[in-house]
Amino acid sequence: MRLEYTPSDSRDPNADEARNVMREALSAWGSEEQFRMAQEESAELIAVINQFFRRRVGPIDLASEVADVLIMATQVAMIIDQDSPGLVDSLIGHKVLRLKNKLESLKHEEDTQPE
Repeated sequence: MRLEYTPSDSRDPNADEARNVMREALSAWGSEEQFRMAQEESAELIAVINQFFRRRVGPIDLASEVADVLIMATQVAMIIDQDSPGLVDSLIGHKVLRLKNKLESLKHEEDTQPE
């Protein structure tokens, strides 16, 4: 069984504009700089998640860092797509299917446990 992945932005009417802005950023700063920015934003998200669990920041701060990481992850995926079109989406589909199977297995285990 193959699970098809449809990027969430494909349903967003502003997705084309957002992708165009991300392409412009890649053109302006280049792949290496955007990879480094993706690392920086990922590190900031890690820090904010820790602060969130300690109740030092709220959900808006957390959501802001998630948005930054998603923007940068999308740009990294765009870079990968230049050499390997569809690879990231294909792997997401594979990994979501694997997650679905794990969840089904977990549910099956719960259903067969004696009470």
